[in-house]
Amino acid sequence: ANLFQVNDIAYGQFFDANNNEERYYRRLVTSVGPNSITLSKTNKDGDGVPQEGDVIVQFGNTTTPARQFVILRDVIGGGYDRMLSGLNSVSANGNEYFFADRLSGQNPRVFVGDINGEYMEYANGVLNIKGRLSVRKSDGSYQAMDTYIAGINTTLVEMQAQIDGQIQSWAGDVDPLPQLVSGSVDPSTANYPASDWDTTTKKLQHMGDIYVDNTTGQGWRYTREANDGEFYWMRITDAELAQALQDIQTLQQQYAGLEYLKEALGESTVVEGGLVLTSLVQLGKTVNNVFTVYSGINGVVDTTKLGNGIAAWYGGPMSDRFETGSGSGSGSGGSYAKSLFRFDGSGYFASGNIKWGADGSGSIPGITWTSGNDIVIGGNVKLENASGDTVTELLQ
Repeated sequence: ANLFQVNDIAYGQFFDANNNEERYYRRLVTSVGPNSITLSKTNKDGDGVPQEGDVIVQFGNTTTPARQFVILRDVIGGGYDRMLSGLNSVSANGNEYFFADRLSGQNPRVFVGDINGEYMEYANGVLNIKGRLSVRKSDGSYQAMDTYIAGINTTLVEMQAQIDGQIQSWAGDVDPLPQLVSGSVDPSTANYPASDWDTTTKKLQHMGDIYVDNTTGQGWRYTREANDGEFYWMRITDAELAQALQDIQTLQQQYAGLEYLKEALGESTVVEGGLVLTSLVQLGKTVNNVFTVYSGINGVVDTTKLGNGIAAWYGGPMSDRFETGSGSGSGSGGSYAKSLFRFDGSGYFASGNIKWGADGSGSIPGITWTSGNDIVIGGNVKLENASGDTVTELLQ
């Protein structure tokens, strides 16, 4: 069957045995018969003259956009695949929207997209992307990268407002407070301290505040109604009170990690050959669509943090056990990295049982040492040689 149509562009290119071009032409198809086509003598590109027996191909169309695409394949010297659009005249070069090659003596190149718009190109060992990136969320849906980062920034602002030194505990002797039953008080948003929180920002800063009746031990948590957004004091049981304190601790830990993440998202990642330049790498495992961090390395220095911040950590979230206000301080039992290195050279192992400072001082259970080479041995530590002699016996 003759698949040519009127206004198609016929392409002919012919080579000799040494791969030297002999003739080339592109000409407009002016009429189509059952077994023939008529080519224009004037609407053309190239000086080649069509001859009987020429093998020609359709290479665009002057009026029909759907026929202005071609796929090119060259197998000489390694070869390439190339796709062009916009072939709307005999002289049009077209717009390249796909290219993949591995030519002999050249670096591989892959291109997809519109060079004048959005595209992705890998060339000379460098990946360049111009366009919108999407992120796969935990629910399986996709979201534009800028929207995703904006959402994280909004969350960080709200979290920072909640934990930026504002979470407090309130005692039951604050007056005035309404009496519910004898010996018990119930905090009200109309009374102090909530009555002083007269803006949404202030209210968000106190989300998670705990009010405890000193007499009965009854507790309340300052929270927000999911349906109408109203703030109120929610009565909690002893068990819930303990959970509330744990939630505060967890919130502080999450913010500590997201604080680094926010700064890292503002940086860029460069991949060139075998070199990767980035700011933060977190390693972990996804279970039930929730990614849990267990270790990582960080390049974001923060002079406000202990030891200028975390450089690497292992065995838990990106949380320093000894960071003041992290919610996972020494002895708190919170979730923190089991081993950690800071930028100033300090750090710890074994959940903080082995620790050292930037000046060379440090400790292990029962033994401490200073930068001046002084060693202090606790009463529960016993040193002896292979014969069983203790330090005291050796000194006699």
